[in-house]
Formats: sequence, structure tokens, C-alpha cells
Amino acid sequence: MDVLNEWILSNFNLTMFMLAVVLILLHKSMVGRRLANEEIVYRWLVLFPLGLTNIYLFATQTFLYFYAVQNAFLTFSSVFQTCLAYLALGVIAISSFNASYGFRLATVTANVIFLFGCAAQSIYLLTLKGSYDLTQLGSLVWLNQIILPCLLILCMIGLSRKPRR
Repeated sequence: MDVLNEWILSNFNLTMFMLAVVLILLHKSMVGRRLANEEIVYRWLVLFPLGLTNIYLFATQTFLYFYAVQNAFLTFSSVFQTCLAYLALGVIAISSFNASYGFRLATVTANVIFLFGCAAQSIYLLTLKGSYDLTQLGSLVWLNQIILPCLLILCMIGLSRKPRR
């Protein structure tokens, strides 16, 4: 059980993404055509891989930040500000689960800017070290900072064509 817990916590974003896929398929099988595919996909993507993962990243990075400050590894607050951005964007994402189209669009826009910026920084730092192996980026960058924002953009395009509430 400890091994499973360790794997889940060290691959939290992947776990949340897999959970969202399972719930999307389950939800789709339950409601059939009564709800648009984009609606179902959007709801579960913002709840688990976006919302809960951002809050998890806030919690873990905040504790690491305070540990580093306490031990004089860091003397600046940009890491803590990033942690607060994760918290804010996670809470907003969860709030948009059943919100209006405008609120959802604002949620996706803010998260896409932040996550694509994080992905660009990760790729820049990797190439700065002279490594051009993009497989070193890991699931956090690939799933949460590249694939997830693209899926959310596609959901918003699909939802923009539906009648709004």
C-alpha cells in the first residue's frame, strides 16, 4: 500500500488525469446524448487534472519553499508567488465546473497563459542545460502544461458552438 501511495503522490497529475478519463467515460455512458461531449470533458478536466492538481502543487511547493527559506536556500518570494498562482488558478478551475460560458472562458484563458508559460520555461531551462531530449520533461509538463490546455481550448471551441445557458 505504501508503494501505491508513493506512486500516486509522486505522479499526482497523471493520477488525476487518469481519474478524469475514467469519470468522463463513466459520465458519458450514464447521460448518453443529453449532455454535449465537450461539456462532460470540460467538467472533469477542470475538476481533477487542473483544479486539484494545481491545489496539490500549491501545497507541495509551498512547504518546499518554506523549508528552503528556513534553511537559507532562497531569499526571494517568486517561488511563493507561483505557489499562490497555482492555488488561485486551481480554485477558479474547480469553481468553473458548472459555471457560465464566460466564466469558463476566463478560467481557460488564465490557465492556458500560466501553463503554457510554465511549459515554455521548462523547455527553455532544459535547452539551457544543453539537453534537447524532451522526454526529460516528465508528465507534469506534457500532461498538465501542454496537453491539458490544448484539450481545454478544444472544449471551449466546442462549447462556443452550443447554445449558452
